[in-house]
Amino acid sequence: MACSAAELVEPFKALPQWLFDDLMISYSVKGGGVGPHIDQYDVFIVQGSGKRHWRVGAKDVGQYKETKRHEALRQIESFDAIIDDVLEPGDILYIPPGFPHDGYALEPSMSYSVGFRSPKEQELISNFADYVLAHDYGDVHMHKPELSTQEHFGEITSGDRETLTKMLTSALENETTVKDFLGCMLSQSRHQLNIIEPDTKWTSEEVAEHLSQGGELYKVAGLRALVHEDEPTMVYINGEVFKLAESQVWLARVLTNEDVLVDVEPNTHIVPLLTELLNKGYWYAE
Repeated sequence: MACSAAELVEPFKALPQWLFDDLMISYSVKGGGVGPHIDQYDVFIVQGSGKRHWRVGAKDVGQYKETKRHEALRQIESFDAIIDDVLEPGDILYIPPGFPHDGYALEPSMSYSVGFRSPKEQELISNFADYVLAHDYGDVHMHKPELSTQEHFGEITSGDRETLTKMLTSALENETTVKDFLGCMLSQSRHQLNIIEPDTKWTSEEVAEHLSQGGELYKVAGLRALVHEDEPTMVYINGEVFKLAESQVWLARVLTNEDVLVDVEPNTHIVPLLTELLNKGYWYAE
């Protein structure tokens, strides 16, 4: 089943990995569904077996009456459909975020939802604050030797406001800090991963022997490995940073774009990194 699910996701790898959220598999009896709702995902509904009737309404701009709100789903009373169709096996329906939709099975059926989700502004701000604190950036107070007396005790002067605003934005103006933060944040999965560290740690010699015999290494399902387009030697895996040499850019591309490492020639430049990834449980060998 896991292999079949991976094959289903494969065509969607033309979209950014950091946006990919999940693959949801749904079985419904006749008439089954969750009712009219709105969520904030880009969703591709792939119809497997059976038939399912889908209705999609106009984008939400506050015109719909809610019955229940959830972090990722808002149930609503009803809507007028702009799409009203039946999906048969092999059909795909794309629903953008913010568009109400409702689907119910016309017969026992299987549906597959491939979801993509971007971070909210709140998430970016909150996670960046955590990142700044974790790395002890900006541990300074306002320093303003030219500070002078002022006529009104309760005023925040425009000059002080500018100084404090500069303190707020200084970390965001550091390109390296922002790139590392985004790499770490976006490479973290929103879901529980099957990461299991090996009971017996791999040694570099064992990894080299495994590779020399044509052994393959497999990425844990759902693990995110990312690089910045303009800095391919910095690999971000599950929130961690791994620095590669310029000669290892090819390996960075393989780690971030492939699920299996195959036909890798062992050498002293790559074996230590692969050993570390295996011992962390990010990749494994069968």
